[in-house]
Amino acid sequence: MKFAHISDMHLLDEGAIINGVNPQKNLEKVLKDILKHHPKIKFITVTGDLTQNGDLDAYETLAKVIKNYPIPIFPIIGNHDIRKNFWKFFPKYKSGKYVQYTKVFNDRVFLFLDSVKEGVHSGHMNKERFMWLEENLEKYKKKDIYLVMHHHPVFVDMPPMDNLYNFKSASKFWKIVTRYPNVKHVFFGHLHRNFDGRHKGVGLSSVNSTSFQIAYTPDEQQEFLILDEPPTYSIIKINKYTFKIHTTTFLKDQNKKLL
Repeated sequence: MKFAHISDMHLLDEGAIINGVNPQKNLEKVLKDILKHHPKIKFITVTGDLTQNGDLDAYETLAKVIKNYPIPIFPIIGNHDIRKNFWKFFPKYKSGKYVQYTKVFNDRVFLFLDSVKEGVHSGHMNKERFMWLEENLEKYKKKDIYLVMHHHPVFVDMPPMDNLYNFKSASKFWKIVTRYPNVKHVFFGHLHRNFDGRHKGVGLSSVNSTSFQIAYTPDEQQEFLILDEPPTYSIIKINKYTFKIHTTTFLKDQNKKLL
């Protein structure tokens, strides 16, 4: 199967600018690029921070942009989002108090997790959400499982992210996840960076924001720096034996015939 991963759109009111970028135009461009070059993918997952401030106008803009898009789009929320406003335009993703749901594709299952505690930037999952996760891991223990969430569930060697914006429930998360060897990969956003790795045998990856990027600042650098780096999306291809991620920019069509 083949699908796309985009993240951290940070939409504002229609046409508004953030950090020198028009996030609506970038969203329109990435969707156009994916449709042009990968029209047969199964779906696009969006790993949170759909909006900058969780405003109704921003969700309305998102709904307008994707209204007639022919490829299914599966969003989750991030720390910049507000559930009740998101549900005004996307009520089908309401699962009790949270934005979490499953998608089953034959022998593969995607669990979309809600790692948001509104009012704070770090990630949190409570007892209710962990129960939902465990129930679904148990339900689908004979299938390959892929997790989709906003916050990074491991330290990524970026002090601002690791110290302030990290996933506070990570130890509990991994305690549960590692009981199920059929969990293959975790897709997340939040970093505004392309990242890949492994933790306890489980693959990890994030993707650049479709809006603006945050610099990789190791050591003791505590402030966020905006990086002049292009937005990207990832195309993921999975079959019985292989797992591949291709990450590409989209601001202009650079496809030319080789001379």
